[in-house]
Amino acid sequence: MGAVLLLAPVVRRRYDVMAALALSAFVMSLVDPDVLQDAGFQLSFGAMLGIALVAPRIMALSNKIKVPRPVAGVLATGLGAQLFTLPLLAILTGRVSLVSSFATFAVEFTLLPLMIVGTLAGIAGTFILPLGQALGLLVWPAAAWMVQWVRFWASLPWASVDLPVQGLFWVVAYYAALALALWLPSRWSLVSARLKSLRFAPAALACLGGGLWVALLIVVLR
Repeated sequence: MGAVLLLAPVVRRRYDVMAALALSAFVMSLVDPDVLQDAGFQLSFGAMLGIALVAPRIMALSNKIKVPRPVAGVLATGLGAQLFTLPLLAILTGRVSLVSSFATFAVEFTLLPLMIVGTLAGIAGTFILPLGQALGLLVWPAAAWMVQWVRFWASLPWASVDLPVQGLFWVVAYYAALALALWLPSRWSLVSARLKSLRFAPAALACLGGGLWVALLIVVLR
């Protein structure tokens, strides 16, 4: 995915995170269809999807309430990834982390150099092994920092809670609700305008309210 994003300007294509994510997932599944059943792939894809879809909305909200931009960026990234991977973690491991946002704050500044230098090391090592190994030495400090902080937060007694999910129904329901929550705000103004344009809308709402009031009255009297 990082390679696609880096090459996009070179071939005069627009910078599109969703397109890069979709292309990366397509190529990986084309080379190895079994990767779709791999927990690492599912969690990585879900996390990146959450960052692409949810993080910008959280950032916009943070800007409205005047949250400092560096803090808002880390918070948006962590929450976006967690929202999209929460049901997957629950069904795969039976546990959900309570400290992932704190861990993200601790390792956020190492992610960018780790991704850039790690990608370069992988590409260089494919053609010139010693060069890839030399770049790998630059990757090590960032990776070691990340591993140590992850181990620290994971070692806390309240780091996670048991949340076993039985069956795919709850996972599908969760993602359906999340999709609705992401779609509705962008269409709410259009929906409101259409409702206002309907002449029968006030009468329908009045009938609905009256019906609910009658039903409540019947229950109370019984």
